[in-house]
Amino acid sequence: VTRYPANPIFKPDPKNSWESFAAFNGNVIKVGSVYKMVYRALSERQFVDGAELRLSTVGIAESTDGVGFGKPVI
Repeated sequence: VTRYPANPIFKPDPKNSWESFAAFNGNVIKVGSVYKMVYRALSERQFVDGAELRLSTVGIAESTDGVGFGKPVI
């Protein structure tokens, strides 16, 4: 196995508060000619009912080459 030299191929997106702190645990399947990734993301710290936490969310991304992933418009 050879590690891809341009890692990481996917990282947190500071433009989206729900995934601005971390993006990880990506799992990819190929559907036709499109690679689809489901991943876990963490938000920046938030206060909810007086508790400080980071919200964990599931995201999806797509790629046509299996390397450059972007988020589909849903």
